Amino acid sequence: MSYTIDFSKIDTSKYFYDEVEANRAIRFIEKYVKIVDGKKAGQPLILLPWQKELVSNLFGWKKITDGYRKFQQVFLFIPRKNGKTVFASAVSLYVLLLDNEEFGQCYFAAADKEQARLSFDIVKAIIDKQPKFDKVLKIYLNSIKYQKTNSFFKVISSEAKTKHGFNTHFALIDELHAHPNDELYQVLTTSIGARIQPIIFTITTAGTNRNHICYELYTYSKKIIEGVIEDDTFLPFIFEGNPELPIDDIDNLKLANPSLGYGVTLDYLLNACNKAKNIPTQYSAFRQLHLNIWEDNIHSFIKTKNWNDCKVEYTNNDLLGDECYLSYDLSSNKDLTSINLLFPPTEKRNKFRTLSFNFLPMDSAVEKQNISAGRVFLNWAEDESNNLFLTMGKTTDFDFVLEKIDEINNLYNIKKVTYDRFLSNYMSQEVSKIIDAPMKEFNQNIKTFSPATKEFETMVLNKTIEHNDNKVLSWCISNLKIFQDNHENIKPVKGKSSDKIDAVVALIMNIGQYIEDLTNEEESNEYNGDGFFML
Repeated sequence: MSYTIDFSKIDTSKYFYDEVEANRAIRFIEKYVKIVDGKKAGQPLILLPWQKELVSNLFGWKKITDGYRKFQQVFLFIPRKNGKTVFASAVSLYVLLLDNEEFGQCYFAAADKEQARLSFDIVKAIIDKQPKFDKVLKIYLNSIKYQKTNSFFKVISSEAKTKHGFNTHFALIDELHAHPNDELYQVLTTSIGARIQPIIFTITTAGTNRNHICYELYTYSKKIIEGVIEDDTFLPFIFEGNPELPIDDIDNLKLANPSLGYGVTLDYLLNACNKAKNIPTQYSAFRQLHLNIWEDNIHSFIKTKNWNDCKVEYTNNDLLGDECYLSYDLSSNKDLTSINLLFPPTEKRNKFRTLSFNFLPMDSAVEKQNISAGRVFLNWAEDESNNLFLTMGKTTDFDFVLEKIDEINNLYNIKKVTYDRFLSNYMSQEVSKIIDAPMKEFNQNIKTFSPATKEFETMVLNKTIEHNDNKVLSWCISNLKIFQDNHENIKPVKGKSSDKIDAVVALIMNIGQYIEDLTNEEESNEYNGDGFFML
């Protein structure tokens, strides 16, 4: 798709191309910067054609009036695995060492401390591999100092409590799409006024939030490339695939990944592509991360066909006395209150099974807003196999729910109880009186939900979980969407208020607790001699 501006159309009455300066920047990087990881670690960083084009034009074009650089902002929009971090670090070191800017304030700006630290470690590794760098640069915990000009390169993140007081000469803004807001970007871009040839160098992949500064810069860059907007100081480089083409279209993969064959291999992309075709979350992530296509952060999740493929005939009585996990997701009025039982595999049965019990006030069941359910709550409640109980009144009858929990406790061997804190103070106290098993609150944040939700998806796709066609649970799964953040964490959400998902949320909570217990058990075995132990 878009690439960069047409440099042949630059107004040569205002700007000139300094070939010596352009070549000096390329020569510096290729001569002094070493690759720091992988099979080529220790070898010189030889710039690829697109990297040479960016470097040469950024440092080569100058203003006729004063001889200073033409471009003050760079927006590099490129998929993952294209060698952007080492490349950006090389550009940063060139500016720090050869711009001859007295007290040059250079910053590496990341979304969070963890990302900032990872990138800073790469810069340090580059310095460690080059004795000439090591002689003139002093490395501190979060900064690098060039004593000759009293300049420094410092790591900052959007989490910093204070971001003001900068007098920025150079800023490398990494993965702008992952920044929580535009505060750090705005602070840095408005702090360059006192510098004679500053650079704000933004590198990012596509995101999911179109109401974000990153998307604004992306659309701004496209308009500059297309000639709709003129901005002599802004240099855009856009690498993205065509969203209308299949994700495994090789020409499209090449179009989006300019480092193909170097930073990323075609085999890697095609293997990832094959997985993505069958897993909805990975399909969206592949388009975003490897084709650099802006994706919505709300996606459909489990396909009805895949869920139906897990259907097996069994009843509540078929699981009597079996060990299980219990979870509950409470509501106050219009939503479902859901209890889920998850039965781990046994010697006789090598797959998980689940039972779903749901409760809804009668008034909510007949409201017009529930038309999306086909107004079939009454019919579902008449079929005992659906375990749907309509209680009298406008709000959830928790006493009735507790009676059902007591009944369930007498029928099955409950190993652990998992619950959502919402409305649970009274319920958790009462449930603890009924069930003699540990109780664990399930945090509702995305980092807690993500592994459990992904595991549920894997279980359905691999058919390692069985269900007995409970209509309420199946309906909730058909309503299930997932929210995905910029770190590929996912969380269950519903598309609209009338689409209930409580039954599947309770199931996912149960799965999360099961895999946590399994992980803890495996780690315990490593240290008591029952399993593998590695020093």
